[in-house]
Amino acid sequence: MEIKGHKIEYKNIMWLILRMFDVVAMLLSCVIAVNFSDISLMEDKTTQILIVLVFLISRSSYPMVGVYRPWRGEKRSKELGIIILTWLVTMVSATALSYYIDFLNSVSSSFLFTWTIAGLLTSIV
Repeated sequence: MEIKGHKIEYKNIMWLILRMFDVVAMLLSCVIAVNFSDISLMEDKTTQILIVLVFLISRSSYPMVGVYRPWRGEKRSKELGIIILTWLVTMVSATALSYYIDFLNSVSSSFLFTWTIAGLLTSIV
C-alpha cells in the first residue's frame, strides 16, 4: 500500500514541477516581450488584462490537451508539437477573446507577436 502512495506522491510532485516550469517560461517570455516592445506595463491596463487572460487560458488548456501526462515512450517531436500547438492555441484564443471584448486595439501588436515567439522559444528550451 505504501508503494502506491509514493507513486501518487511522486506523480503529484512532478506535475507541480512541470506546471511551475511553464509559469516561469510564460513569465520569462512575457518579460522579454515587454522589453522588446517598449511598453510600460504598469500604465497599460489592457495589456495587463491580456496577460491574465493568457495565464488563465493556459492553466486550463494545458491539462486538457495532456501536456502534463507522462512522456515515457513518446517521441520528443510529438511532445514538442503538442506544446507548440497548445501555446499557439492559447495565444490565438486570448487574442480572439480580447478582440471580442474590444480592447485589443490598445494592446501593442509588437508585444503580442514578440510574446508569442518568445513563448515558443522558451517552450522549446
